[in-house]
Amino acid sequence: MTDASRSAAPSGASVHLIPLFLGWYAVDHPAKILRTFTKYIAALQETLSLVFLLKTLFAPWKSIADPWPRNLFDFNKVFETVVFNIVTRAIGAVVRIVTFIVGLVILIVVVVGFVAYLIVWILFPFAFIAGFIATLSLVLFPS
Repeated sequence: MTDASRSAAPSGASVHLIPLFLGWYAVDHPAKILRTFTKYIAALQETLSLVFLLKTLFAPWKSIADPWPRNLFDFNKVFETVVFNIVTRAIGAVVRIVTFIVGLVILIVVVVGFVAYLIVWILFPFAFIAGFIATLSLVLFPS
């Protein structure tokens, strides 16, 4: 080996990679997973607006409502207005409740998915080592 080839590859270079890898695997990437999770939750909250759906639960659907008649003694017109306004509020409530439930299911799926991903990420090295040892024991000590 010449002097030039020795200086190109410093001895023990792989030793310095192990702490870098462990820091990335144990700290950096789980932090990135959590940052991505918070971005997904913020995007879902912005898109689904679950709090806004609850605040406007009984608002008329698409703000469609009849104004009150000027003559309150015209009972047919008053009854028609009351029934129409109740129906539009009921339609709005049903649509918002269904949307809220779908949004909640999506939110739960995202939370469970990210928690599962984080757990798998953390436990994978242990599962890999256990699988390696089990395979090695089967190869070395066949039954």
